[in-house]
Amino acid sequence: MDASEIKRLLSSAKKPWDSRHQRSQGFYALFLKPGCNIPGLAIGDGRLLYIGDAENGRSPSDHFSQSNIHTRPSMLRRCLGALLHEELDLLAAPLARKRRILPQPPAFTFDVDSEDRLSAWMNASIDVAFVPHEEGASVARWMLVSTLQPPLNFHGWRNPQEKYVRRLKRKCLKTASGFRVPSFRAA
Repeated sequence: MDASEIKRLLSSAKKPWDSRHQRSQGFYALFLKPGCNIPGLAIGDGRLLYIGDAENGRSPSDHFSQSNIHTRPSMLRRCLGALLHEELDLLAAPLARKRRILPQPPAFTFDVDSEDRLSAWMNASIDVAFVPHEEGASVARWMLVSTLQPPLNFHGWRNPQEKYVRRLKRKCLKTASGFRVPSFRAA
């Protein structure tokens, strides 16, 4: 199966996100629904946003699941949040860290209300296509990314939009580093 056949297969398999999607081996694509847009992001004719693989327990649900201050959201979810932060009035919050021996780079998530708005937007605006692929889904993914060049995949091709998205993510990180979690005292 070549890339053009897979592109047709993905396009014909598009459907709204359903949390009951199974975690099975394969790869998936996320598409922006007609009539929806993402400010500042150039989207191709097929409205393809992202290609991922569902190997090692990963699945599209990892992107649609809300994060909180203790769970690291997916890279894709943070990119979408950064792109939509003004439109959806999202508030970036710091990601709580567990003690580790090696330092980790700073990261952000969004506050609970913002996560709700982002999830609602994703459910209303993104279709998912899943293609079962028993072995080598990650290899197939890399081939598809380099051929189809989805705007929210930043590895596997020279994405001209990567700098713009990274700048917006840094802006969210800066906002999150100034975020203060209110303390509650017993009366």
